[in-house]
Amino acid sequence: MVKQRGIFAKRAGNKITYNIFLKQISESLIQINLQANLEMSDRTEDGYYYRDEGVSYDPKDYEEIMGFIESHFENQ
Repeated sequence: MVKQRGIFAKRAGNKITYNIFLKQISESLIQINLQANLEMSDRTEDGYYYRDEGVSYDPKDYEEIMGFIESHFENQ
């Protein structure tokens, strides 16, 4: 059993925001560029906030979105 954490928990969870850029290379070819921006959750005595860590270069931060994209093209 996994215990759910609320939004006011000490470590409620980190956020990853994805930027997806599409560029048409030719009539039948599109280039997809991904950028993952990481925000780490933190809590101080003043409250709860996310600390912007900038662009992530860690491959595991891209696994979920890559799996989603790959599964979409497999079903086409």
